[in-house]
Amino acid sequence: MEYFSFDTIPPGEVDNESLYPTEFLNTIDDATMPLHKLRLKIGYIVILLQNLNTVQCLCNGTRLRVDAFFPTMLQAIIVIRGSFYGKVHLLPWIALYPSQLRLPFRFKCLQFPLRLDFAMTINKSQGQTLDTVGLYLPHPLFTHGQLYFALSRTQIGLVGIVFCDGGANRPTVTNVVYAEVFQ
Repeated sequence: MEYFSFDTIPPGEVDNESLYPTEFLNTIDDATMPLHKLRLKIGYIVILLQNLNTVQCLCNGTRLRVDAFFPTMLQAIIVIRGSFYGKVHLLPWIALYPSQLRLPFRFKCLQFPLRLDFAMTINKSQGQTLDTVGLYLPHPLFTHGQLYFALSRTQIGLVGIVFCDGGANRPTVTNVVYAEVFQ
């Protein structure tokens, strides 16, 4: 199923709306925004981009599995481990006003607040419990706590790590400590 966003600039936001046609708005791609053309299939894993209902675990970063399609709604099941695992939700087509983009105007995007979930950052994985974790570390981590946090996301301990250390013979993770901080 393909869902297309409806992108508009609110009236009075810019002096000349012809400077920013709808085709231009449709090309804006940011990780915090859903895509203009959202292609989904039953069983796809998606990540929620907006807090919809924090009491029901529909928070930014929640992983869901697409279960059914409707014209302006999606049925999805929570796939993160915990008390909400397997809970079914209907997700609406909602109006999003991206505020983090550096544009000279505000615009409205009417779309499902979802993106396909192929991977997530260490910080975005907070609150997630996964069966298997794969880490790709092209550069040393900022803190030791980030590596510990990433390794602790798996429930049963299946972890794969890929290091890219500029041709070193064996993979290493550098734990950088600045002594000036502790003085």
